[in-house]
Amino acid sequence: MMRAKKLRILVLVLIATMLFGLVACGNNTTPANGDPISGTQRLVVAMPENVVGFDPGNSKGNADNIVAMVQYEALVETDHTGNYSPCLAKEWESSEDGTEWTFYLRDDVTFSNGSKFDSNDVVVSYQRQIDDRTLGCSATFWAELASVEAIDEYTVKISTNSPMASFLLSVTQTYIIDDEMYAEYGEEFGPKRIGVGTGPWVYEDWVDDGYALFSYNENYWNKSEYDPYYDELMIRTIGEASSAIAAHLTGDISAYTVCGGISTDLLSMYNGSEDKIDIVSYKDGNYYILGCNCAEGEIFNDVNLRKAVSLCINREDLAAVYGDAYPVNGIISTTCFGYNEDIPMWEYNPDEAAKLVAASAYNGEEIEISTKIGLQKSEELALLISESMNAIGFNTKVNMVESAVFSDIRSQGNYDMYLANDMATGGDPSKYLSSKVINDIHKHGLKNDEVQRLASAIITTLDVEERYELCTEFVELTNSLYAPHIMLFQTNANNAVNKGITGIEFYPDSYISYKYVDYDPSLVQ
Repeated sequence: MMRAKKLRILVLVLIATMLFGLVACGNNTTPANGDPISGTQRLVVAMPENVVGFDPGNSKGNADNIVAMVQYEALVETDHTGNYSPCLAKEWESSEDGTEWTFYLRDDVTFSNGSKFDSNDVVVSYQRQIDDRTLGCSATFWAELASVEAIDEYTVKISTNSPMASFLLSVTQTYIIDDEMYAEYGEEFGPKRIGVGTGPWVYEDWVDDGYALFSYNENYWNKSEYDPYYDELMIRTIGEASSAIAAHLTGDISAYTVCGGISTDLLSMYNGSEDKIDIVSYKDGNYYILGCNCAEGEIFNDVNLRKAVSLCINREDLAAVYGDAYPVNGIISTTCFGYNEDIPMWEYNPDEAAKLVAASAYNGEEIEISTKIGLQKSEELALLISESMNAIGFNTKVNMVESAVFSDIRSQGNYDMYLANDMATGGDPSKYLSSKVINDIHKHGLKNDEVQRLASAIITTLDVEERYELCTEFVELTNSLYAPHIMLFQTNANNAVNKGITGIEFYPDSYISYKYVDYDPSLVQ
C-alpha cells in the first residue's frame, strides 16, 4: 500500500492537478452542508447503497460494512482468501481441540478519542455478541461463541462450544469498540453514531441517502505506516448508476465502486476518460440468489413450487441481463471453499415447471418478488424472473424498496420471495451457513434437520477433506430442496478509480475497503 506523506508530495500533487485536472487530489464538489474546510484534502467516492447503521457489531449490509472497516479494527486482519495477519493482536495460539484461543494484544494502541486499548475493550466487544444473539456479527459468525475472558491487561482468551474451522475469519469480522464509550452509551452508540474506534478514519457526519463523512484519525496507532495524503474521506450514496458515472466523469467523485461491479452496459460511458480513470477488473465472489419463504402456511412451503420457480428461470438469460456474470451450480460459489464443479448445473425446463404449478394447491394468489433499489440490475432481473414465473402459471409482481425497508422485510419474514446478492466472506461458507441457515436471520422458515446438521458440521469440522465432502453433501441436498435459497449466478466485477488513487482494495469475496486509501502522484501520467 502506498504510504505517501502530505508534505512530501504536495508540490507534485499541485503540478499534477494543474496539468491533468485530476479532481481526486483536491476538493470534490459535494453537497453544500458537507463542504470541506478550505485547504482540506478530501477524497469523495460513491457507492449505490445507503449506509443505514453505524454499529460495527450489527452491520445491515455492504454499505455498513464499508464504513465499519474504515473506523474500526479487529484483533486479526484477513486478505479475504484464507490468510490472516496481526492487527490489534500481536500473536495468538489455540488449544489442541481448537475451542480455546489466546490472543496477546498490542500495548501501543489508542482509540480515536485518546482512550487506551486493552483487554477490557475486547471483552466488551465479544461479550455483547454473546449477550445478544440477534446482533448481525453474532448471528453471522458466532453461533459457537461461548465466553471471553481477560487474562491480564493485554491478554484475552476466547472460547467456543465446539471447534470452528472459520474461527479466525470470525475474529476478523468482530470489530473492537471502546469499553468506556460503551459504558456511557450502551447499545445506543450505534444509533447515535458515536464512532470511537482504533481505525484510521473518524466519523464526522452523515446524511441519510446522501453521504457519510470521515476525517483522518490523528491518534491512529499505525500512523508511521499509514499517514495518507487525504484529510477527509466522503462516501456518497448515488443509487442511479448512470448518475454516479456522470458525477465521476465531471469530477464530483473520484471513484465509483459497486459490490458486484459497475454494469457492463454502462462501462462505455467511461470511453475517452482512460487518461484519468482506471477500470479495475477482477474475479468477484458476489452472487445473486432467490430467497423463498418456506414457512408452514406459505406458498413456498411446497417444495414442488420452489422447484417450479427454479425450472422456469433461464440462468443464462439472467447472467446476460446482468452483464459480466455466469450461472453457478449451487449455493457455494466458485471463489469459496467447498465449491465442486462436478455437481450438475441447474435444469431449465419451463414445461415441466408449468406442470408442477398446475398439479399444486396454488390458486393464483399474488406473489411479491421483493428486491432493493441500488442493487445492481435488481429491477431488470426481478422483472425477468416475474415474467418467467407468470408464464408457467404464477401471479407475481415486483416490489422495489429502499435498503432499510428491504432489511426489515427479510429480518421479519414479511415476504413471499426476494432477490438479493450475497458473498462468501473470506472465501469460506461459514458466514452463510451460520447466519442464513442455522440462525435463519432472513426467516426462510425451512425445517430440515439434515440441512441444519450439515451446516453445523461444516462450521465445526477441522479436517479439510472431510469438510469439503460435507460441503458437497450440503449443496446437493439444498439443490434438491430448492431452499433455503435458489442460486442464480455469480459475477465478475469492474469498478472505476481515478489514476493516482491507491489503497482501495477489491477482494475476491466481494468486499471493498477504503481503509488505507491514499494518493501517489507518480501514477498520474
